[in-house]
Amino acid sequence: ERAAWVMPVPSAARVTLGENAVFDDLAAVTAPRVEYHDSWWPTFSWLTQGGAALDGVGARPPGGVAVLATQRIGPFDVTRLAGDDPAALAGWLGANGFPQPPGLNDNLAPYLQRGWEIVAIQLAPDGTGALTGALQPLRLSFASERVVYPMRLSRAASAPQSVHLAVLAEHRMDPSTVPVPGATPILRYAGHLDEGTAPATLAPYLAAGTFLTSWTDYIGEPAQIENDYVFTRAAADTPHQQVIRRTRERGDITGALLLAAAIAAAAAAVLALRRGRQAR
Repeated sequence: ERAAWVMPVPSAARVTLGENAVFDDLAAVTAPRVEYHDSWWPTFSWLTQGGAALDGVGARPPGGVAVLATQRIGPFDVTRLAGDDPAALAGWLGANGFPQPPGLNDNLAPYLQRGWEIVAIQLAPDGTGALTGALQPLRLSFASERVVYPMRLSRAASAPQSVHLAVLAEHRMDPSTVPVPGATPILRYAGHLDEGTAPATLAPYLAAGTFLTSWTDYIGEPAQIENDYVFTRAAADTPHQQVIRRTRERGDITGALLLAAAIAAAAAAVLALRRGRQAR
């Protein structure tokens, strides 16, 4: 019946509705390449399966909280907050209907100490009292000296976290800091996009650069999170694409040929035997 999202940002954020198609197109561009290998080891499944088909394989008052702005965007109520007291900001969130998971004060503290803002978002039901259906994504735009995706607040999560990050820049961008020390995300894709053939939904983002790097991460124990994701330029623009190898079973063809050869050999033997008898 209720849902909320809190995101620290290093500077004033502009919040707008995004497009689902952006994520669909990113998924298509970064999809693994499928390579097939044919296995010709003889099999005879067609003899026993009745011809069944084979399976295809985002002015600060001391000690208080400043509400910088509020807006309604589609089904989202968005509030930008600032302050220097984590307990006060956590208290504001609780008084305004946001959950207060254990450790929220401690998790907010590093961001407020650096003068970051907090974007607090609530999803309002459509009048039916229940949250159902698909949502448009939210786009948070902000200036930052580093390419950063904040993750510390997820320390309070009770379920594992799956994170997919796509970075468009002039060069390949690799993680220099990760949420769980020692746990490196998995590189899914790295390569230049051709502005002429790239999906139209990605055009507004290509001004930042046309080198796309895509990473995925799975955090099984969110309590281990200590940092944010920070990305820096890689030593080289080395391309990468995941490869899925699948085997196509061709053994039924080999098996059929072997069986046919055996039948032919047997027939030839019978014929030779008959001729021998006739000669005698």
